[in-house]
Amino acid sequence: VGGWRGLASVPSPVHCVMDTGPSPVSGGLLFIRGGAIGDFILTMPALRLARRSFPGQRIEVLGTPGTVDLAVHFGLANAVRRLEDPALARFFVPGAVLDPAWCAYFASFSVVVSHLFDPDDIFHDNLRRAGVSTLLRGPHRPAEAALVDRREIDRHAAALALGGDHQHGGRLA
Repeated sequence: VGGWRGLASVPSPVHCVMDTGPSPVSGGLLFIRGGAIGDFILTMPALRLARRSFPGQRIEVLGTPGTVDLAVHFGLANAVRRLEDPALARFFVPGAVLDPAWCAYFASFSVVVSHLFDPDDIFHDNLRRAGVSTLLRGPHRPAEAALVDRREIDRHAAALALGGDHQHGGRLA
């Protein structure tokens, strides 16, 4: 796959490096997550995987104030923004005139991962209108039949209760 650099494990003493272009996330990743703390905790493993997979890349989270701040606190994101911004409200209206600053913000990311509840695709259609080229959609809540690694969730919940993950030096990254 073009753009990926390095191989995690090469069995021979020869090391291969693919360098066929820029990183697939050179513009960074944006995670969009509404809901309360429990919903956000379920997103933390994905944020940690993104941070480890794309070190040095910009990762931001758009979501509920207070809750998404945990991403920066634990080193999983560089910055957060609030879903409650009045100018963002236009993104929830079909065919609305979209705020240029928000359009530029969304378009600046190589990949946008949304876990936002949007049954009529209004918000997601407006993200595309704003210039988002790669939009990945995840569930807004876990399906009841889905297998969830309960140990991972419990570890994150315990780390939040203790004010950090002592196994990783106070960080979840």
